[in-house]
Amino acid sequence: MLDIKRLINEKEQMIASLNLRGSDFTQEIEEIIATYEEYTKKLNAMEVAKSELNKKSKLIGQYKKAGKDTTELFAEIESLKQDTDKTVVDELRNSYTSRLMKIPNFLQADTPIGNDDEDNVEVKVYGEKPHFDFEPKQHFEVTSMQLDFDRAAKISKSRFVITKGLVARLERAITNYMLDTHSDRGYMEIGVPFIANQDSLYASGQLPKFENDLFKIAQNGGEDDEFENERSFYLIPTAEVVLANMHRDEIIEEGELPLNYTAYSQCFRKEAGSAGRDTRGLIRMHQFGKVELFKYTDEATSNAELEKMVEDAEKILQDLGLHYRIVRLCSGDVGFGASKTFDLEVWFPSQDKFREVSSCSNVWDFQARRGKIRYRDAEGNVKHPHMLNGSGMATGRILAAILENFQNEDGTVEIPKVLLPYLNR
Repeated sequence: MLDIKRLINEKEQMIASLNLRGSDFTQEIEEIIATYEEYTKKLNAMEVAKSELNKKSKLIGQYKKAGKDTTELFAEIESLKQDTDKTVVDELRNSYTSRLMKIPNFLQADTPIGNDDEDNVEVKVYGEKPHFDFEPKQHFEVTSMQLDFDRAAKISKSRFVITKGLVARLERAITNYMLDTHSDRGYMEIGVPFIANQDSLYASGQLPKFENDLFKIAQNGGEDDEFENERSFYLIPTAEVVLANMHRDEIIEEGELPLNYTAYSQCFRKEAGSAGRDTRGLIRMHQFGKVELFKYTDEATSNAELEKMVEDAEKILQDLGLHYRIVRLCSGDVGFGASKTFDLEVWFPSQDKFREVSSCSNVWDFQARRGKIRYRDAEGNVKHPHMLNGSGMATGRILAAILENFQNEDGTVEIPKVLLPYLNR
């Protein structure tokens, strides 16, 4: 959530930044500011009325002791009580905050200007395209017997998969290798729940914007069901949701920063609006595994920490020997909550193109404000930390990249050396 005071003080710059995303936010911002100003006006009036009410209430005893008529005094008190009613103030606060929740993050000043992923800026290329003496197969053709989409669809629906045998073991090896690597580079491994409550989804930024992409858990239990009277629950779309809420409603001491976390989770997404895209294979699934990277830091170091996060994600691809590139996302392609994003894209021979396997973003204080997360600096000042997230990485896409890039003509696959210990080979 944007800082409402910054939105007011830097209105023109903030609107200009938001409008680079491809929509005109001018009217929405003007309305939010107007509602906020009405809220502060009513709040101040209520505080003045409370002060006057306290003064008048103290006079009652004095009036009675002195034998004075209290009729007019009680009338004034009743009038002041009406002026201290919180209803209007609460309605105004809820109005501007609910609308502010739907406004995306500002973009950092050096963000490339563009409309979509075609306008992203390449900043680095690593390695070379693999050479084949045969026509390379798509990943789901290389090991077709060990990727069972038909049975998965029978059990759940399309865009789910059952992995078998060596492919299942390979994905597990990839997961364990990534967690070990990130732990060795200073990230604390966290085991996370795969179900999150509504407050957590709001704090991390998935709600209300991405309601249609989430799998909501229906609650039809009886009176003894512990979930019956709870607010809504969702399957998490990423471990970012959990890690972004680790310190919700808390104050962190500055000396603890940066906090570096890594976590594996299954991720659940409806992929609303992606009909017809990547309908075959592991690229766009409703359920997939992912190792997440997450940082809590301060404003002064957050962009430097983002660079480190990108390097940590790169380490995985370099160790695996995959050809990849890094792109800086343009204004029209940066995600809702991000202010700056780098994508890492791996080469897929069968498609003759790079595909995203990791996205690393500086979210600034956007999530911290939504989750009321703060830290106390050395002078005792309480501030909002900056929060960063990145894929470290999506295991299914890395599995697909390995199957494609290291395939042999006879259908076998060369396994990257760093994974062999995890396969007992």
